Amino acid sequence: GSTDSGIIRTSLYEQVLRQLRQEIVDGILSPNEHHSAISLAQRLGVSRTPVREALLTLERDGLVRIIPNTGVRILTTGLEELVASFELRLLLEIPTVARSLHGADDEDLDAIRAGFIRMEDAARQGNTEEQLRADRDFHSALLAVHANHRIARVLQEERTQVIAGGAATVPRSRSNIELLEEHRPILDAAVRRDGTGAARALRVHILSTAGLLIDRLAGAQGVDPEPFKRRLAEAVEI
Repeated sequence: GSTDSGIIRTSLYEQVLRQLRQEIVDGILSPNEHHSAISLAQRLGVSRTPVREALLTLERDGLVRIIPNTGVRILTTGLEELVASFELRLLLEIPTVARSLHGADDEDLDAIRAGFIRMEDAARQGNTEEQLRADRDFHSALLAVHANHRIARVLQEERTQVIAGGAATVPRSRSNIELLEEHRPILDAAVRRDGTGAARALRVHILSTAGLLIDRLAGAQGVDPEPFKRRLAEAVEI
């Protein structure tokens, strides 16, 4: 109602966003049926406004598609798609970072540091949504050192494809601080302009995230995760 404070509305939006994101990851919201803001609002016991706002955010993240006069369709990431997405990240992101960091200027390094500081602040507050946004910006800053914007755009799309999975690993499979600390060796190497060191640390981090998500999806589908993990581990050696 009109008496709601902005703080309450914002908080409600964030709660709804977190709940819907988790339900997509857990498969509670089926990709095989259409959903409406009205039915979701009724089920969650909230008004339609925070649900609509959350759905717009999820659409920007590539997790749902809002179809006018029809409803909302959930866009899923299956195991094969997930592995292919991480494989692409390994093949593009690792060599790009390895090659480009030696040419980084002070402005580039400031942007990388700023992304990490935002990640650190959010992790200490337990704010997963903000941490994931800062995480994305940290990776974007690493790639921005390289002038090839098409590579950066492709990788940005791949990251949004699995952003729900990234949210799902925290706090279920690892803590906010554990996720943060995986990035610290990347930062340390980057500020030394050590492309090879940053690329090695980045590979460890990407394989760690992928491994957690593969375990979750493989467990849900009743298949062996190990062949998928081996495929990724063999994608890029550095």
